[in-house]
Amino acid sequence: MVFFNLSTNLFTGEVPAFFLRLTALKSLLLDTNFFSGAYPAAGISRLAVFFVLTLANNPFAPGPFFLELGELTKLNYLWMSRMNLNGEIPEAFSSLTELTQLRMSSNNLTGAIPAWLLRHGKLEHLYLFGNGLTGELPRNVTVFFLIELDLSMNHLTGFFLEAFRDLRKLTLLFFF
Repeated sequence: MVFFNLSTNLFTGEVPAFFLRLTALKSLLLDTNFFSGAYPAAGISRLAVFFVLTLANNPFAPGPFFLELGELTKLNYLWMSRMNLNGEIPEAFSSLTELTQLRMSSNNLTGAIPAWLLRHGKLEHLYLFGNGLTGELPRNVTVFFLIELDLSMNHLTGFFLEAFRDLRKLTLLFFF
């Protein structure tokens, strides 16, 4: 099996672990259900050719990021909004160099936006709104392929217009 889609259903309970045995899996869509318990982190790093992962809109038990995601270096779409994540965006995610879309809105994220994220080489869509992110934005953001950016409903400071002046592809920008 290459694609596994359980998205937008009424599934409940813990996410079944059997999909982790599907080593050819490239896409796993589990968003918009009622999955609870812990995130399906154990063994996820074995999915080496994984491109798409959606876990958003599930009432998982509150917890920090699972660092194993940093081993999915081919991942290009990661949607983790509204799933009770807390803590800082981990440095381990800096290895996700193929990401074009990263969506982690409406969680309980704290700390500063990591510098690597604002220098990412392929990122086109970044949604971090509705968290508790703090700190000052850098003066030069070099996510040159960025098309959409939403950092609203956080506690960020700095010279945001100056920081994003060189982003020529940017068509959507939310700060408030």
